[in-house]
Amino acid sequence: MQGIEFRNVCAYDVLKAEYRLKKEPLPEKFDSSYLKYLHKCLFEETFEWAGHTRDIPFTFLDGSVTMVPVNDKIKDGLERIDQILAEKNNLKGLSRKEFVYEASMLFALFSNLRPFAVGNGCAQRIFMEKIAEAAGHRLDFSVVTEQRMRSANNAALPHDGKAVGNITPMCHLFEDISNPEKVDVLREFMNAIRNRGSFDEYANIRNKIIVAPNEGSTYTGIYKDSSPDSIMLMVNDKYVICKKDYLAPEILTALRLGDKLTFRASVPENFEHILIPEEKVASLTEKEIVAKIVGNVFVQKSQQKIKTLSKSVYKNSKMLDADINLVNIDSNLGEQYIRQNISPFKYMSKLSGTEILGINSPQRKQAKKDYFNLSQEFDNYISVVLSTREQILQVHQEKQERCQQSIKMPSQAVQNVLSLSEEDQIKALNANPSLHEEITGLLDKVKDRLTFWEYQALDDRDYEKLSKSIGISVSRAQKVTEIIKKAQKVCQLTRSRAHELKAMECNRLQI
Repeated sequence: MQGIEFRNVCAYDVLKAEYRLKKEPLPEKFDSSYLKYLHKCLFEETFEWAGHTRDIPFTFLDGSVTMVPVNDKIKDGLERIDQILAEKNNLKGLSRKEFVYEASMLFALFSNLRPFAVGNGCAQRIFMEKIAEAAGHRLDFSVVTEQRMRSANNAALPHDGKAVGNITPMCHLFEDISNPEKVDVLREFMNAIRNRGSFDEYANIRNKIIVAPNEGSTYTGIYKDSSPDSIMLMVNDKYVICKKDYLAPEILTALRLGDKLTFRASVPENFEHILIPEEKVASLTEKEIVAKIVGNVFVQKSQQKIKTLSKSVYKNSKMLDADINLVNIDSNLGEQYIRQNISPFKYMSKLSGTEILGINSPQRKQAKKDYFNLSQEFDNYISVVLSTREQILQVHQEKQERCQQSIKMPSQAVQNVLSLSEEDQIKALNANPSLHEEITGLLDKVKDRLTFWEYQALDDRDYEKLSKSIGISVSRAQKVTEIIKKAQKVCQLTRSRAHELKAMECNRLQI
């Protein structure tokens, strides 16, 4: 067995051993002997020398012996690590912040020492996971990319006579893998990339330095990718995964790949108390207004009539294109200004056909006849553009007013009712009618806040569509949907029960 087949078998054996080791109880003592034990368990199916450090000669079954240079560096290094662990009580009794620093230093010492010929990383990671477990913390190395690990190890290489160099990247790494929330963010993003089904894309991500942001820090970078709940920014030589919940809805809905973005890594104030956040919709620019005018179906229809008549009147369908464009652009100056300054009369000398001694050619006669219709249509075009502009501004203002409404999370009492069985819900609402009023009020506010299409997405449980439209993460859109669905069910239940009681009362009276 050799080549790829051998590597695959080795990898499978290591995975089995790793799974088994993680299930084992914690050791009585954390020291270099335990590290050697882990290495032996991981690689005993692959290497005869598994569990033996590379500074000691090893005799193989065939009698051959490894040749190693005389060097006490590994022995001394492991003894120093044993001493640190003993002095610091295996990192027990530390806050998570303190643990992160001490664990980073310990991991860097291991990495710089490289006690085994191969397989150091795997043994170190399990060792640190067990140390963390014993100290009341949890580490998850699965969210660390290969490139990030290499970069952190390289930064921590001995420098200026110190056993450990720049420890900052390693501390950031251990902060990320010891913080459950950050682990969830990184895992969600990487799983989303993997689930796209492109091996090359996932492999490319694994070869980048992917980090979670430090809470409270401000980052500026280029938007490169996204997952249902996060976005990825390229910040210098790193890729920072930002939770969508860090961003205001108006930023998220407008964000496009390649955009430059600055954000602060902190959840907005009162985030937990808001069901649907407000979106500050910016006023339309003149360029945006003109684009909407040009795209209006009635404007286009009138414009086409002008072109058709211009072909007959001037033998050129584009004769009034410049004037049409001026009407669109100057529509903000008002009707009086446009009618005074823009008119097709200036093209009278360019009518098609000829006139000799007062006698018009047939083509000129038709041109004069159509000119009247053209003038009327041009006047109509001005009116259509102005009314379209007014409608665009009105619709946008209504959108601004609708989106600036934030909807609070229902009270804890209502949330409790929503989680009850149907019978218990009826009892709770009968005991406290104000809860029913709060639920119906919530549903009314949601209807006012969402567009028809957004409400349809909610009704269809299309979390992705809803999240994109109102500028929230997919998981948050799912939470919004579940709460509203439960509230709708409660209202439907109370209506059905009221109808049943009314029917029973009618039957009683008839009897």
